[in-house]
Amino acid sequence: MALEFLEFWHTIEGNTLSTLGVKDLHYTVDESGNYELTELGEVANMDHGVVFPNNTNWENPFGKLPGVEEAQEIIMAHAQPEISTENWPDAQKIVERYAFAAITGDLSADEAVEKMHSELKASNLID
Repeated sequence: MALEFLEFWHTIEGNTLSTLGVKDLHYTVDESGNYELTELGEVANMDHGVVFPNNTNWENPFGKLPGVEEAQEIIMAHAQPEISTENWPDAQKIVERYAFAAITGDLSADEAVEKMHSELKASNLID
């Protein structure tokens, strides 16, 4: 069932649902196959969870999600890939221990950060 669920989202029907929404609620299709957004579809702005189709055989009849190209430009101009070091697994254990201590209230956020920083530094995992 899980595979069927995942496979559905890569079908044309799944891509249509995850971008345009529900037929006759968010969009309509006339006899000629022309798509039109409904008033609710306009409000939803074709934002139903998927920015880009998962199936290259399906093309959004309205084009790309409004604002997606501008967002891509911002990301490409300012984003940096996350890089982890070979020692990240050791650091992750320390980070998670103190993060959970803060979340559960065993330590205050300030105490958790201070102890995390000290232990990471003592372990030569940060400068």
